[in-house]
Amino acid sequence: MKKIIIAIISLSLIGCSMIQLRPDAEMILIKAAARTAGYKYAANNQALVRPTIAYAKTLEELANSTLADREKLITDIFPLAVNTLRKNVTDPVVRLSILDATGLLQLGVPNVSIGTQTEQIRYIIQGFIEGVEMGR
Repeated sequence: MKKIIIAIISLSLIGCSMIQLRPDAEMILIKAAARTAGYKYAANNQALVRPTIAYAKTLEELANSTLADREKLITDIFPLAVNTLRKNVTDPVVRLSILDATGLLQLGVPNVSIGTQTEQIRYIIQGFIEGVEMGR
């Protein structure tokens, strides 16, 4: 009986090792968590939807701007925006979604290029905007 159980466990582990995620799976997870946060944020803060979208679109413009603007976005502006949002949100689902999305970001990591970091920020901003627009 023990041999059968060990064989079943071994086969199931071998099967799991063959599962591979798409290369962009991390970006999809970032965007999905940001959408959830945006949706719930909009549902709870209808009066803030328009200014929130305008601010998020400004951040998105910075992510598509010059290298100096992107560096400032990565080091100062985006972290401040996320911390401000986190402090002002009381809904636990929104807070956890923000933590999920930002927890996957690689900001300020020495070996990660500015291009990769801004792409991650773009994904989180786009997902957040999409969520806010759905939650109107």
